[in-house]
Amino acid sequence: YGVAWGSVLFTAGACILLLCDKEQEEIYYKEKTIYTAASTT
Repeated sequence: YGVAWGSVLFTAGACILLLCDKEQEEIYYKEKTIYTAASTT
């Protein structure tokens, strides 16, 4: 029973980390495109 709860918590934590990582990548990508666009002008 404890193992099941542990796996649920671990899976939920992994999903949260994955979503946060995706958001950071998108923000970094947006900043990168803005930076490159500003440097080309």
